[in-house]
Amino acid sequence: MNRKEARWFVLNDENWEVVPGNTWIRFEILRIGNLVIGQVAQHRVKNFTEVYVHPETVPITAFKRNGYYYELDETLHTLGYEISFTSVVDRVWKEAKRLEEEK
Repeated sequence: MNRKEARWFVLNDENWEVVPGNTWIRFEILRIGNLVIGQVAQHRVKNFTEVYVHPETVPITAFKRNGYYYELDETLHTLGYEISFTSVVDRVWKEAKRLEEEK
């Protein structure tokens, strides 16, 4: 996996598993090898401005990620440090490289 492929791996929704929770907040986990990263998504109205201006408009809702990524400790079930998207991509690339070398 090269860095471009690692970036697409992180951006692909299919690589994130959704932790069962509630209807307002969703927690998603990305796993590759020993690397476990989490992120939060909030349930929001996508067309808020239209609904505000024209109250008869039907609200369209969806989960929107807040852009923060966290290291996860699965043993303690805790969030670790907040990390950047660039750092997530770099860590995915390094972990994929490590997994390829182990083969």
